[in-house]
Amino acid sequence: MKIKSAASPSVIFTAALITLIIQGGVGQTWGVWYRPTSICAVEGTSAVMSCNYTYPPGLRVIEAFWTEHVQAPWDGQKDYTDLSQHPNYKGRVHADCGDKKSWCSLNITRLNKSDAHEYNCRIKTDKEGEKWIGKPGIMLSVTDLKVEIVGAATEGNDVRLVCKTSCYLSSSPTYSWKKNGEPLEKEPTKNNELLLHPVSREDGGRYSCAVKGHEDLSSAEVELDVRYPPKNTRVLGAPPAEIPEGGSVTLSCSSDANPPVQNYTWFKENVTSPVAAGQNYTITNFTSAQVGLYSCQARNEVGVQNSTAVLLIFKAHKPASPTSPTWILYAVITVAAAVGLSCLITVCFLWYRKEKKDDTETILPDLQRDASKTNSIHSAADNQEDVQYASINVQTLNKNRAAAAAAAEDDVQYASINTNRAASDSSAEESVQNSGQTGGDPEEDVQYATVHFRPATHTISPVQAEAESPVIYSTVHN
Repeated sequence: MKIKSAASPSVIFTAALITLIIQGGVGQTWGVWYRPTSICAVEGTSAVMSCNYTYPPGLRVIEAFWTEHVQAPWDGQKDYTDLSQHPNYKGRVHADCGDKKSWCSLNITRLNKSDAHEYNCRIKTDKEGEKWIGKPGIMLSVTDLKVEIVGAATEGNDVRLVCKTSCYLSSSPTYSWKKNGEPLEKEPTKNNELLLHPVSREDGGRYSCAVKGHEDLSSAEVELDVRYPPKNTRVLGAPPAEIPEGGSVTLSCSSDANPPVQNYTWFKENVTSPVAAGQNYTITNFTSAQVGLYSCQARNEVGVQNSTAVLLIFKAHKPASPTSPTWILYAVITVAAAVGLSCLITVCFLWYRKEKKDDTETILPDLQRDASKTNSIHSAADNQEDVQYASINVQTLNKNRAAAAAAAEDDVQYASINTNRAASDSSAEESVQNSGQTGGDPEEDVQYATVHFRPATHTISPVQAEAESPVIYSTVHN
């Protein structure tokens, strides 16, 4: 029983080369060898291939070129087409066959998927019918890049992002990664994989990969949607410090989750069963029985989380406190009004007393000054040329003042006479007091008179000039 084993391409190439050398020593025959035999390249990059060939002695190679194996000449085609002349490769192909004796190379740039063919070397000699094409040729595969997510993208798990190709790249390149269009600063990569160990919700986003050196030829973006249980579950909005009896309050629950929260449930402390379901919970007609701690629970496909409890306090109706702001305001207004009224009464009383005192002080001097009738007195003087002037005031005391005077003292008449003489240093002042009438009607007029005599022709002393007005006048009031 024989066991057959397949020979590797390198062994075949070595054996063919040894055979060629041996034949070359005895006599060469037609032969073409390719390196490599297959190529896998990323779309948009380049592919380089080469061939070595031999031919029988006595022949001269006049033409060597690369062609794609589409149709055989016996299918009616006269000859194979030189790729450098093919319209599909114009400007993208560079062939170099040297001195056309033993080798030829080909470089195809800006590869696209339509370039995936078998490529062959074609050799033509100066002798009719002596031409050769090496078959099989080099098989070119063109692939694009694609990101594939391996593993459940749930927070806490390990996730791998693989940059996949449809064939094994011949160049064994390294890869670069982008997230949301921005290069990743740290790339925990292994070959063509991006490792997320463990994955978190912050890793969510759009990912793409590229061969290093060809970052402009990146793959299409793939969305990594990381699933995670509810987080940051809380009751939105602080409830009022105290809820009045019969009032209402609405509580709202919020949570961050992926996928979104499917169920919200409300619980009250020391109550085993839920009190409500839904994202919002409204309590109407609030009573003291509903006082307590309330919390909400958020749940999705991945997990569940409870919020911190909030306290609802009952506010019973009661009379206003003596220290309430309204009572204080009323008290301040009342005190201010009382103080103002007291001040007003005090001012009025003081004003009344002052007026009464002023009337008394005015009446008494008038009684003393006007108690008697003043007669015009003319004193004979040694110097007859002195001219005397008199100021006479006659006043009538009204009924009120007369009554006040009668109550204070008996009616008295006064006469005051002042004489000044410049010729002699003597001055005479005589005051005569005559007892007045004590009886009679208090309404009778009481007259007062004051008479001052001054000489007009003599000089007066400075003291007198300062005391006495230089205007000589005579007035009579009745």
